[in-house]
Amino acid sequence: MDTEQATTIRHSSRPLFVAKLAVLGGAAFVAGQSVAAQLAGPSLILEDSVILQETSQVYVGQPVEMFLGDDGSIFVIDGFSNSVVRFDEMGRIVETYGRHGGGPGEFSYIGAGGFAQRVLGVLDGRPPRQQVEFFDLESGRHLGAVETSDIVTALAAGQRRLWVGGIDTDKWKALASRPWRTLPGGRSWSSARSATVELDRGAVPSPYVESEMIRWMGGGARLHASDRDVLLGFAASPFLLRVDPDGDVLDTIPLLAAKRRGVPSEDEMLKTANKHQTEELSYEEVFSAWSSLMNLSRSSGFVFTIHQDSELHGQQVSGRLYASSLKEDGTEQCPDTAIPTSDDPSACTGQVVKVRRRGS
Repeated sequence: MDTEQATTIRHSSRPLFVAKLAVLGGAAFVAGQSVAAQLAGPSLILEDSVILQETSQVYVGQPVEMFLGDDGSIFVIDGFSNSVVRFDEMGRIVETYGRHGGGPGEFSYIGAGGFAQRVLGVLDGRPPRQQVEFFDLESGRHLGAVETSDIVTALAAGQRRLWVGGIDTDKWKALASRPWRTLPGGRSWSSARSATVELDRGAVPSPYVESEMIRWMGGGARLHASDRDVLLGFAASPFLLRVDPDGDVLDTIPLLAAKRRGVPSEDEMLKTANKHQTEELSYEEVFSAWSSLMNLSRSSGFVFTIHQDSELHGQQVSGRLYASSLKEDGTEQCPDTAIPTSDDPSACTGQVVKVRRRGS
C-alpha cells in the first residue's frame, strides 16, 4: 500500500510554482550503522504541478515555510507580507491569516506554523520576545496569542498537543508542549490564566550548548509530532531523538549521509567554531562546513528528511537539496537523492514535495 506525506522546500521568486514529487523508497536501503557513501537515495518522480494564482494584493514574496492541509490546501508562510496565505489544491486563494504590524493577529517577524483542531498557530518575533499567534482555520479570525521563552524555531501540531522546539539557554532544554484545549480556540482557554510556553524537556545538543556561534549559525530545532511522541532534530545535528510527551528519550536515530556533506562529530564541529573565532576560518567557510536539516516528516513507520548543503558568496546563498527516507527505528536508510532546483532567480522555485513510501 502506498502512503503519502507532505514536506517542503523553500526558495523565493514569482510566480510561485508548486511541484509535487513522489519519493519512492526502494532497494537502495542500507543498514543503519553502515557507511552509505556510494548508495543511491529514494527515487524522485514528478507527479503534478500547481501554479499559485496570486493577485496584485495577495502574493508570496518570501516563502518561509509551506505545508499541506488535510484537504490538499497549500499553506504558505510569507516573510515579505508577514502573513499566511492558504491556497486550494488548484492554486486558488482561499484565505489569508494575519498581516504586518504589532497588534493582535499581526506579525513583525513571522516564523514556523502548524495546525490541528481547526486552529492555525504561527510563530512571531525574534528572541527573546516571541509568541505564537492563533487563528480560526476556516474564517481566518484571530483567536489570541501565547508568549514563548528563549529561542523558539519550530512548531509541530499533534491532534491533542502543540509542540514547540528551540533552545533554552538557562536549563538547555529543547521542547515544550501544551494541550490544544488550553490554547486560544480551545475549550479551556483563558487569556487571564495563560502562561508563557517555556521549554522544559528534551536536551539541546552539546555543540549548541558549548558554542554561541553554532547556536546562531547552526540552525534551530526541527519537529514532527504525533499523539504518542515527537521527533526532535536540530539543523546541525547528525541524529534525531524520539521523545515521549514527558520529555523522556525513547530512541536515538542516526541520519546517515551519502552524497551530502553530512555533519562532523561534536569535537570537529567545536573545532570549526573555535577556528572561526580565532579567524582561521571565514564566515563563508563555516557556513558551508556541514549539511543542514531543513525539514522533517513521517508516515507509516518511515521518516522523511530534507537536507541542504549551502554556499555563501557575499550576500548570495546557493545550495543543493537532498531527500532521504528511513525506517522510524533507524535500522534501514535510503539517503540523499538530489532534488532538482534552479539557481536562476527568475525560474520557478517554490516546491511542495509529496513523499511516498511504496510498500512491498
